[in-house]
Amino acid sequence: MPRVATADQQWLPLALFRFFLLFGRQQWADSHQLYHNPASPFVANFIGEGVLICGQADGSDWADSPLGPLRVANPRGYSGPVRLLLRPDDVRLSEQGQIEAEVSKRAFRGAEYLYSLRLASGETLLSLMPSHHRIEIGSPCRLQLCQEPLPLFP
Repeated sequence: MPRVATADQQWLPLALFRFFLLFGRQQWADSHQLYHNPASPFVANFIGEGVLICGQADGSDWADSPLGPLRVANPRGYSGPVRLLLRPDDVRLSEQGQIEAEVSKRAFRGAEYLYSLRLASGETLLSLMPSHHRIEIGSPCRLQLCQEPLPLFP
């Protein structure tokens, strides 16, 4: 398989090759793995948008966070303070959601809007939602998190 390196963030996720991120030799993986299981916050930021929220790992498959307990993808038996990666596709606006927020920003992206959602704690999460239904800035909303395990960084 050919080896390719790029600094073009728009092209990288679309490629079907495996990639080696040059900055500090961070991770060698295909684009799906880089996005869903980044080896570091640098890789996570390079390959896509997301926010890191603080949490506390207990060595199991779960970590406590301001959003409640969250399942983690790579616990490695680690106990202590951690950062958990939430991608925009991990957060859904839902009337059944248990987390309250307010829409602070909205960016139109054709088929989707990227919403910035401010929590009562002051933290901001991102969410991608279909553009058929536009939510106004300043509107209160409720959030639901995906059930997929989230990347964890000590």
